[in-house]
Amino acid sequence: MRFLQYVPLLIAAVPLTLGQIFPVPDKDACTIGTHRCNDNSLQKCVDNGVWETTKTCSATAFCFAQKDYEDSGDCHPMNDNDGQCSIANTHRCTENHLLICAERGYLEIVKHCSKTAYCFAQDGVADGGDCHPLLESDKQQCSEFDAHRCSDNKGGSAIQTCGEEGRWKNMQQCSETERCQTGDLFKLGIGCTVDPDKVEEKCQGHLRRCNGQTIQDCSPAGIWSDGRICTSDEICMDNCQGKSCSPSCIDRSLADTRSTPRRPPRSAIAFRATIPKIEDPPCSPGDFVCDANFYGLWKCNDKHKWQINKKCQTPGACKVDGPGEAHCEGETMDPPAANLARGAFIDLPNFPRRAQCMPGNLACDKDRRFLFTCEEDGQWEKNPLQCFGPGYCRPEMDQPLMCGGFPQFGGQKPTCKSRCEAMDYLYCIGVSELG
Repeated sequence: MRFLQYVPLLIAAVPLTLGQIFPVPDKDACTIGTHRCNDNSLQKCVDNGVWETTKTCSATAFCFAQKDYEDSGDCHPMNDNDGQCSIANTHRCTENHLLICAERGYLEIVKHCSKTAYCFAQDGVADGGDCHPLLESDKQQCSEFDAHRCSDNKGGSAIQTCGEEGRWKNMQQCSETERCQTGDLFKLGIGCTVDPDKVEEKCQGHLRRCNGQTIQDCSPAGIWSDGRICTSDEICMDNCQGKSCSPSCIDRSLADTRSTPRRPPRSAIAFRATIPKIEDPPCSPGDFVCDANFYGLWKCNDKHKWQINKKCQTPGACKVDGPGEAHCEGETMDPPAANLARGAFIDLPNFPRRAQCMPGNLACDKDRRFLFTCEEDGQWEKNPLQCFGPGYCRPEMDQPLMCGGFPQFGGQKPTCKSRCEAMDYLYCIGVSELG
């Protein structure tokens, strides 16, 4: 009977032993006997359902696999030929011709489609595809089965997929505040994300601002509403009397006398009414200017091109001081520590002072505009991430806290790319670090 006491130990040991003898198939389990090319190496699916490398091709050769043949493939000499292919019996369309990857590792034409037809490739069907009659609208035709694209329709922006009949069809309709976009962040390389043009801009308090030539007031609901539009003989600017300034329509001839010394001359005011663009005349490196909403602060780079420097804390906070001079006013924020009650600090060992937070923790300021990270000394960082706008410091994409909005970055400290600045500068710069 003493044997029974060892049974649980034997049962527990069996999976470990078997796991060493027979590796558990990974998530990329394959069909036994098939072959593929992976990272320029020839692989075979072995008995336990996993890929096993049988040959690694050199830098001067390319891998070629034959899925269903005992002679699985080989490393072919590299001829710098666009006609080379890596997987036998696969199909594609090129210049309205249906091509097959032949056993020698080269593309061969299977069928020429006429001018009244279009090529459609689909592996797994007879002949690997066909020539389909042209539709009334060629915008609905597609040439590669299961391909994806973005499309605008009456309902807005949508993700479309190429169906078996060679026509684009809707796979997902983006919401009213989203648009379709391609990118590596999406599982399929395509997805719906926040549309900057449709994001409602929020404001706080009873603010007033100039938006171009229009005076706008912040409503109790936090929405900018249009008021008076200045005439061509006027310019919308701050009418300053002493320390008090209020956006007004000022006669252009009186614009300089109504402004404080910090306000720009008329030429600078007129220039800032237009967002700098690539086609604008070359600028002087180091110059600053505000955009049309007085929200983004632009700087002239070493290539004499305008690029976004930072987004100010609120619309209207960007101020022009003179030709080539501008700044963001009110660059202050309330760190999470400001909301802590007196004595609500954390006692952490080996810290030189009372801690405000646990290292690595995330928090937002009271307006949910800035994303703070708790540093190693238990204090909230002094240079937080600036999100798109108030309320955009929030949980999103399975992250406890991040800067939401556009584009939807997955990391906590993403890099703002230059191409992103050119397209959606305010939304991209919103997650870059403050200067």
